[in-house]
Amino acid sequence: MSEKHLEKVARLARVVFVGGAVCCLLVAGYFFYYYSWTQQRCFTSALGPLVSYWVPLGLAVLLLVALRLRPTSQLNLALVLVSTGAAVFLVEFVLLLTQPSSWEGWRNQQRQRAARTLGMDYDTRTLLQVVLDLRQQGVDAVPGVAPIMLLKRQGNDQVRSDLTLNGTEFLPLGGIANKPTVLCNEAGTYVVYDSDERGFHNPVGSWTTGRVDIVALGDSFTQGMCVPSEKNFVALIRQRWPKTLNLGNQGDAPLTMLATLKEYAQPLRPRVVLWFYFENDLLDLRGEKHSSLLLRYIEDDFSQGLFTRQAEIDHALVAYVEREMTKNLERLAELDDSTHATLTWLLTLPLQTIKLGTIRSRLGLVSGEVCEGAVIQDPRAATPEEIALFRTILAKAQETVRAWGGTLYFVFLPAWERYGYPQLKSPNRERVLTVVKELELPFTDLHPIFQAHPDPLSLFPFRVEGHYTEEGHRLVAEEVLRTLEEQLTSAREGEL
Repeated sequence: MSEKHLEKVARLARVVFVGGAVCCLLVAGYFFYYYSWTQQRCFTSALGPLVSYWVPLGLAVLLLVALRLRPTSQLNLALVLVSTGAAVFLVEFVLLLTQPSSWEGWRNQQRQRAARTLGMDYDTRTLLQVVLDLRQQGVDAVPGVAPIMLLKRQGNDQVRSDLTLNGTEFLPLGGIANKPTVLCNEAGTYVVYDSDERGFHNPVGSWTTGRVDIVALGDSFTQGMCVPSEKNFVALIRQRWPKTLNLGNQGDAPLTMLATLKEYAQPLRPRVVLWFYFENDLLDLRGEKHSSLLLRYIEDDFSQGLFTRQAEIDHALVAYVEREMTKNLERLAELDDSTHATLTWLLTLPLQTIKLGTIRSRLGLVSGEVCEGAVIQDPRAATPEEIALFRTILAKAQETVRAWGGTLYFVFLPAWERYGYPQLKSPNRERVLTVVKELELPFTDLHPIFQAHPDPLSLFPFRVEGHYTEEGHRLVAEEVLRTLEEQLTSAREGEL
């Protein structure tokens, strides 16, 4: 190679050295900002400062010193650095591609691995595949349908139901009546149940037993995901109080629960209404508050008249399900979320590759966690406006139940993160319970019960984030029944 060409190549090598040194300094600055300047994260081992500070700084110094080497040495070193760096980033890229593209996919993968380790069978079919297989066997099955699936975001940041009736927006709050309904699978086997006369998860005939004692409102935990129908906590409560109705539906949040209360519980005037609050309900409220239809349920006299319109509801929902299944969707219950998650994952893939998170994790080089007491703006934290709206909704529910002489009970259901990953636990717990206490609602808090369990993670299938196991449902039912007995006994004593 001529001296002229060698000098040109050496200039490129120097660009590599300078660029590499700048990147190393940026890496060290990044860690310094989070670990030393803002103290949002803390090192969990002595290896942390070495890997985060001294290694990048040392590499930066060495790269700058390399600028003094002879051109041929610079060229050889640059080739080694570029080829090694390319190989490392390629490995990281491949590892990322082989991982699930969504949190739900990761959870299913973890469950399947755990099942294989325990020698258990795990049904790996999608929900749609299960529905189609049942239909081939002559069973007229349908997937579970919930209001959250029907609400679609509009261009003006509002959400509207995907269904209309006579030109008017129409939002069913139950499912398709009297159908084998495929719900979910987290423990290895899909839960399939026969829906009741109004599409909820109750024994057929539950609506014809006269006045109801207890009505349960809530999301998928209340509905019974993902345990056998006779093992969910509402079914266990029903064993003690036979006239108990389960009006829970996956994805239901405060506004949807208020709507369900006014549409289905108010005509029955139950003695007790159980409001099961799960820790992501305020996040779900953040979405459903953009529905002008749901907001109308805060008004005293608004109703869609759903209690007497089951034939219309069934017709609309059957058409919706068939339309969606025709599109060959593999996850009908998570269409918007899974599509959005996959696109987000693809867009963030370059950044994830640069961070080398997978390689660092597998080599044990991730040695930091959120510091206790760190002040970090958590996007999950409810705003004062959202807390105020939640209080308004709960007060309206309390007022509605009191109007017929019933009692509204609040039940707090804890999430997996509280025990499996405390750094990510919901920041809204205390604020929610403060609202409940201000309204003087009787309440049951399941967090202390789960926390006192010898192994709280065992209350979740395969110890992975998700719904409760049969044991978790049993604990919820026992604590709710104990509270109910205490409250009802006190009420009877007060009447004497």
